[in-house]
Amino acid sequence: MSTKAKSFLKEIIKNEKDLSELENFCLSFDEKKPGSYFFPPEIKKIFRNSMFESDKLKNILFLIIGGLFYALFAFMDVIMIKDVYIIAWKLRFFICLPTLGLFMIIIYFSKKPLVMDILIVSGLLSGIASILMMLNISDYYLAPEYYSGIFLICIAGLLIFKISLLAKFVFSFLTIFITLLFFCFNESIDFNSKFNIICVLSALAAVACASSVEKEMAARKAFIHFLSQEITNLHLEKKTKFLDLLSNRDELTGLANRRFLKKHLQRLSAQTGKGFFPVSILYADLDDFKSYNDNYGHNSGDKCLKKTAEILKEHTNRKFDLASRWGGEEFLVVLPFTTAQEAFYIAEKIRKGIENLKIEHKFSKISDRVTISIGVAFSDDSASELNNIIKKADKALYSAKNSGKNKVSLG
Repeated sequence: MSTKAKSFLKEIIKNEKDLSELENFCLSFDEKKPGSYFFPPEIKKIFRNSMFESDKLKNILFLIIGGLFYALFAFMDVIMIKDVYIIAWKLRFFICLPTLGLFMIIIYFSKKPLVMDILIVSGLLSGIASILMMLNISDYYLAPEYYSGIFLICIAGLLIFKISLLAKFVFSFLTIFITLLFFCFNESIDFNSKFNIICVLSALAAVACASSVEKEMAARKAFIHFLSQEITNLHLEKKTKFLDLLSNRDELTGLANRRFLKKHLQRLSAQTGKGFFPVSILYADLDDFKSYNDNYGHNSGDKCLKKTAEILKEHTNRKFDLASRWGGEEFLVVLPFTTAQEAFYIAEKIRKGIENLKIEHKFSKISDRVTISIGVAFSDDSASELNNIIKKADKALYSAKNSGKNKVSLG
């Protein structure tokens, strides 16, 4: 999954319900049925937002190019509306182009596609209105040909700019409406010319809109395929993470297992670049846990192990610390870059933490509550000698057990 796709899905998928709704919509989509292309409001919003940043930059580029051509067409003012070209220039350079620049700034900082659609349609319509205004005040014999600029603006609005299909239909309607309204008050153009202009303009709008509909359907189909693929990838990613978690974590306590502990040390060794680093090992074992399990039941035993794991997590919160379940009621804690004295201090805090849980244990030989014994070992030799350090910590644990339990012994 690409970073862009991950970011997009993370933004629109707030919970499993959102993901399920999107997945159901994708499954119900049938590219052979026209009705499938009518997106619900929520999906339509997602579809539009997914392309908004890209469309926004493209539209700004098109506006810059369009503004340049609009400025260059000032030469046509001198040729076609020679009697009022000064007015046309003032309108072109002091009103339309500054307004266009302002629109580009607003579009750039805008966060909503609707704002972009409104500004682009408004900009295009203002260009059409300026052409019709010049036609209305000019008496020059070439003035009737000046309307050809409307066709160029219409083509740009319907085929070049990246706006919604609804915005294109609104633009087409308003273009024809404004032109008709102008013709009602303009008597310098004969009826046949007016009729011809409206017919050509309507045909152009119809063809361009039909093309836009086809492109929109293709874009929506591609979006559904993209969304389906990314949802599938997201499911696979979650499944992979879940399986990875199962293979690296103890299912009951959530602590690391032996496999992950060894991988952790290997990565740490590679990061140091030396192949060795000082490390302390805590080998912990709950005292008289078999009698606890036998008398209180396995459910109570599991709860006890979980609470023990919470204490271990609480005291192994540094960047490279790692607590793991070594097997049964045994736990192994790795404390890289930790001296023997520091490790002994942490082990003592863990021992007191377990004792302060005050978990009843009437069948213990040393206390009326659950306790833990911990052996501590330290080495600044190669990390590959992990087994030797563990054996050393195991001997220290054995010493703690033999000397009365509920103790920390330094090996």
